[in-house]
Amino acid sequence: MADLSMAHDGTPMSDSRPAAAICPLCGNDNQCAIAAGKSGESCWCQTVTISPEARAKAADTATERCLCPACGQPTGGVQNAG
Repeated sequence: MADLSMAHDGTPMSDSRPAAAICPLCGNDNQCAIAAGKSGESCWCQTVTISPEARAKAADTATERCLCPACGQPTGGVQNAG
């Protein structure tokens, strides 16, 4: 039986995704090209500036996973993570 965790909206989601594909802040798909087996140069994060606030929140999670586009925005998709 697959483990279930909760997405940021409180709905259960399957944990069958590789950990590298999950945003450490909100638990949604981080859309990481490398996690999908593609070139890092093709990743969404190579064309935007990740906010310092989002970087700090991600550093607090002690994981080395990429953020999703929403959490990487200057306003931060997750306001009270952690």
